[in-house]
This record gives sequence, structure tokens and C-alpha cells, in this order.
Amino acid sequence: MIAGKNSFGESMKQTIVNSFGRLWNKLDVPRLNPVRFNILVGVYKMLPFIGGVNYPRLVEWQFVLKKLPNPPAKVIDIGSTTSLFPYKLNSTGYKTFCLDQRSPKSPFPKSIIFYQGNIMDLQIEENSFDGISCISVIEHVGMGKYGDPKSPKGGDTIAVEQMLRILKPGGRLIITTNICRNTCELDGEVRYGSKRLKELMSLGKFLEVEYRYFDGRRWLVCDEAFAFDRDANNFGIAMFVLSK
Repeated sequence: MIAGKNSFGESMKQTIVNSFGRLWNKLDVPRLNPVRFNILVGVYKMLPFIGGVNYPRLVEWQFVLKKLPNPPAKVIDIGSTTSLFPYKLNSTGYKTFCLDQRSPKSPFPKSIIFYQGNIMDLQIEENSFDGISCISVIEHVGMGKYGDPKSPKGGDTIAVEQMLRILKPGGRLIITTNICRNTCELDGEVRYGSKRLKELMSLGKFLEVEYRYFDGRRWLVCDEAFAFDRDANNFGIAMFVLSK
């Protein structure tokens, strides 16, 4: 299934996709970003036909969009500096906000409100949002990988508590993250084992969870036991919804 390996042992397909990603990120033209999002969705839909490329972002986006309150709900996306997802939210009719500790390379349009700040110390009033999306961000919180201050154990817990604080009663917090057999740190981020993930889920009112694994071509739905029965390099994903 893998056509060849480069000198670093990475599949050639993965190398090509990563190179495309780096070039793609340089094409940051705000007025074109809604179109860029749709193009990227199309690219991700083609990945199963290439095989061996395990980017889960498409299924994460689809899950979040399905679980958010209906537009024109007030929604904030966490970790948005390099993401096109806020543009999708905005074009769908949501009152769109986003937050990142890093400055965006290009200013967001006036219809998207950007907050710059650390998720562990949100300077936002409580009960502010109908929906919050946190897509593959929680595993990075407090790890220092993106220039954020390193935190003692529990940075992710603080982040979830902060997001629940700014969520309106009856609102929805949707979190996606990587999972494996045992909680560990890999490449400056956390891979969550079952026990640690459930500790995060218990911080709010748990509504639902969906697990997926990569079969070499697609991210398929599976049960909890199968999702966690893998090593950190062959991670699964968990996508869950909390309320307050």
C-alpha cells in the first residue's frame, strides 16, 4: 500500500501531503478562505483513494458541525490561527468568534471576532456562547509546543473548565482529540488513554461520544474498546460533547 519510503522512514505519500500542506498554508488570503475550506474538504475526501494518509480533520469537522446548535447560534472556535474552520462557521450563518494565543497571519474579516489569549486563562465573561468547538487542541494545552506557557499536570483540565465557564446553560462544548492504549506524551502533545479521557469528560454534563480508528484508508466508527486498543503512533480519535 505504501509506494516507497524516504530517508527518514516516512511514507512518500505522507511526505507529499505534508509538503502540499505547507504550501497550502502559505496561501492565506482571507477573502478566499471560505472557498479554500471547501477545496480542502474535497482534498480530504480524496485521501481514502490515495491510502496511507491518516488526517482525521474531515471527520472532526463533520462531527462538530452536526453537533453544534443551529445557526445563528453564537459559536467560538478554539485554536483558530491556522484553521479555516471559522470561515466555514461564518459562511454557515453562525455568529462566529475564535480564540488563539497566537496572532493570525492575516486579519480575520469583521464578521469573525478574534480573541487573542490563553485558553487556561480566558478573559471572557461566563455564559457567553451557545457552542464551542475545540478541534484537536486540548492535547496541546500547557505543553509549550506552540509557545504557550508550560503548565503542571492539569492544563487540559483547566482548559475544559474554562470553556464550560463561558458556555451558556444548555450550550454545547465539542472536543476532539487523539487516543491510544495508555495516556502518554508524544511529540509535545498528549495521547489520551481511556481513564484520563473520561476524567475530562466528567468535568461537564456528558452528552455523547464517537470513537474512530484509521484502517489504512478511512477513519471508521468503532466501539470504545477497539478505539483505545492501539499504540500512540497508531492513534484513534475521540469526539465528544459536553454541556453544563
